[in-house]
Amino acid sequence: MTEVPQPSGTVTLVFTDIEGSTRLLEELGTDGYRDALVEHRRIVRDACSRYEGYEVDYEGDAFFYAFSSAQAAVGAVSEAMCGLAAGPIRIRVGIHAGEPALDPPKYVGLDVHRAARVMASAHGGQVVLSPSAVALLPPGTSRLRDLGEHRLKDLSAPIRLHQLWVDGLPTEFPPLKTLHRSNLPVPATPFLGRRQELDSVAALLAQPHVRLLTLTGPGGAGKTRLALQAAAETADTFPDGTYWAPLASVRDPALALTSMADAVSAKADAGSTLEEALAAGLSGRRPLLVVDNAEHLLPALAAALTTFRRAVPTATLLVTSRERLRLDGEHVYAVPGMEVREATTLFLERARAVGAGLGETAAVAQLCERLDHLPLALELAAARTTLFAPEQLLARLDERLDLLRGGRDTDPRQETLRATIGWSHDLLDEHEQRLFRRFGVFVGGCTFEAAEHIAEADPDTLQSLLDKSLLRKADSTGAARYWMLETVREYALEQLAEVGELDELGQRHSDFYVALVREANATMMGPEQWTCLATLDGDAANWRSALHRLLETEDFERAASMTADLADYWWFRGKADEGFPLLRSLLERGVSDPTVRASALRGAVDLAYQLDLRDVEKRYLDESLELFEQLGDADGVAITLANYVWWASAMGDEYTATQYAGRAIAAAQHSDTPWIRAYTLVSAGEMASLRNEPSEATRLLDEAHRFAREARNPRIVLLVQAALGWHEVVMGDYEAARASLVEARALADPQDRELVSGVEVNLGLVDTLAGRPASAVVHYQACLETVPAGSRRVVGEALLGIAGLVAASHPEAAVQLWSTSVALHESCRAPLGPVLGRIETEMLSRLQSSLDESAFARLWATGHALTMPEAVDLGIAEAARIA
Repeated sequence: MTEVPQPSGTVTLVFTDIEGSTRLLEELGTDGYRDALVEHRRIVRDACSRYEGYEVDYEGDAFFYAFSSAQAAVGAVSEAMCGLAAGPIRIRVGIHAGEPALDPPKYVGLDVHRAARVMASAHGGQVVLSPSAVALLPPGTSRLRDLGEHRLKDLSAPIRLHQLWVDGLPTEFPPLKTLHRSNLPVPATPFLGRRQELDSVAALLAQPHVRLLTLTGPGGAGKTRLALQAAAETADTFPDGTYWAPLASVRDPALALTSMADAVSAKADAGSTLEEALAAGLSGRRPLLVVDNAEHLLPALAAALTTFRRAVPTATLLVTSRERLRLDGEHVYAVPGMEVREATTLFLERARAVGAGLGETAAVAQLCERLDHLPLALELAAARTTLFAPEQLLARLDERLDLLRGGRDTDPRQETLRATIGWSHDLLDEHEQRLFRRFGVFVGGCTFEAAEHIAEADPDTLQSLLDKSLLRKADSTGAARYWMLETVREYALEQLAEVGELDELGQRHSDFYVALVREANATMMGPEQWTCLATLDGDAANWRSALHRLLETEDFERAASMTADLADYWWFRGKADEGFPLLRSLLERGVSDPTVRASALRGAVDLAYQLDLRDVEKRYLDESLELFEQLGDADGVAITLANYVWWASAMGDEYTATQYAGRAIAAAQHSDTPWIRAYTLVSAGEMASLRNEPSEATRLLDEAHRFAREARNPRIVLLVQAALGWHEVVMGDYEAARASLVEARALADPQDRELVSGVEVNLGLVDTLAGRPASAVVHYQACLETVPAGSRRVVGEALLGIAGLVAASHPEAAVQLWSTSVALHESCRAPLGPVLGRIETEMLSRLQSSLDESAFARLWATGHALTMPEAVDLGIAEAARIA
């Protein structure tokens, strides 16, 4: 330790660690490593001492220092890094500023953990700073490199990290060791205690033979929190991603596999199953999937889990359930109550968080014991410490438990949790109880506006439920969301049914989300497009629940209207496989209202186009045009005629497409909606380009761009930009085309899979034709990883492009990919077109000199027989091999 006084208040914390200490010991030997360690300690301590650093701790090969200023910390670290440069030891360093609590001679609190996490994300020789540390540095005093937003393994929200540039030292490092490929949620509270349980679960997950691990225990035992933390801690073991599939809101076991596939972004197309899509997307990879709240779907869930495991045998499943799954190869870890010391710490920390200054007393220890050391029960009790002393809480809880123990034949810990929730509920006043039970109707939480409209929430009552830990709050880039733990929500729904309000609240819920979807759709094609999409993303569980209620009650007209309003959302998000079956089913039921039916048909046309279902698309186009004309809907007529152009173009029917292009432009002149004018003009512009009329194509696309800017519709602007890029490809101006397409890709919403995949494949084709294979393969791979389900034509284009790149080096794979591309184009009756024709011609000349006729025929037959998922898998593998 140093003689520098321990800094207090705002402190800059520095953690260091030696990278590869075991390897160094093997390389240097015991004596050499000991000498290197001594020199490492001297250099770090001398540098920190010169900048008045306070040595908090030194353990093994890691230092923990505290500084009164961020500038001093950076100065000390820079000097230490330069001093170590000549030796064999490389340290990784994390710098974070905060206000940790003093626990002389050390510090405690979340800032200490955060500093350690920042350090753990770095590589040897790299210094990483948190945003709070960067904010304290005087402008211009340090050279920093923005590393972008990252999620640390404490499961916090993403933060922007920076790297310190030290003159004369390396500046390029591999990606930070953070949660880079993950959809794990951000917990409401920090993870406390349970080190033994966490280490045990992490050790099991690290075992190659453990492919299915189930955490069991009653509700409130902390299974979900432990699973999430273990998944974060072991992220480095699963380089192909760590994902979360919550099943609490899933009521139909048939949708369980869909939820799991959604979590890992696997989508089935019209010609494949979810199992095939999972196999194609994750073949040979080792992701970790956390399947949360499985018990209510058992035993039917077993089929979905078995399918997932069969499709991706290299994946690891971490499941939370109140009971074991009883599947082959299952390993079970029964989550115990917390240890006495950990339970007490959790209770006191949560009590302090609500402003109660409690210490360890006999009453606190006894209360924790009576709560069976269950985390959720402890949190609910701690939330009441602002009103009741631990002795009072204990007396009230004892009475409730004694009543339950006599009649419930369940796990005693489950009785404890129900008693705790019920006791917390009974302590609420009438207004709080009403809002509490009404919150049970929300699936996946809600905004305050939704709670106000449906549950008649007011700010004071809502805040009271938050203070009592019966509600949770999650902040996001949009509005804050309020939600209940699933165990608490179950109890709330029971109360709602008991007082006879379940049907009424269910109807209010449906009405609200039908209106929310309608409003989002009405503004979807304007400047607030991305905000509308984000709104629908956030409330997906709620509007799906509302739609399910409409179908259950056979309110098919409203269901059709709502589904039609969601069509653009499904289109933009690349989820035609979810929306199209619903629209088709409702249309087949015979939606009678002509306005609703026309709208549903228009949505079905768009989604059928994305799925390359040309015959169905044409049938719906014919009926929708007739209906829009009967209704006198000029906008609907113009959009439908433009969609005819896209359909005919995809079919290779240039004459029909040209005829409809003229009709679409004429019809759009009667529309006052700028984006519709742009939409019709861009369809006509693409046709003019394909007809080799460059001046006409340029004129139409320029006019489309003018209307798109007027509409301030982001996607229409991007659609025009992408069309301009494709026009330049057709004209052979590859540099201009690449610039236009790169601009379109930069402006695109990353979740707009349909547009992104289309731009990526076009960039790949441009780079292929321009002789940039290294860049081309990156774009082809990006296309295959983002393409929406069912987009056979786009997949076929990417496969043909990859085939052209590997024709000389790997002709066997090239023939298979080429054959599959042709088969996919034939399946949706789409011609290759002039650009793909150029690539095909060049590839053929290379292949003819590499393969004899019989080998070519055999490989061609193999390629033609591949399913789309198999072909995608082959394409990605070949792309990776080239890269």
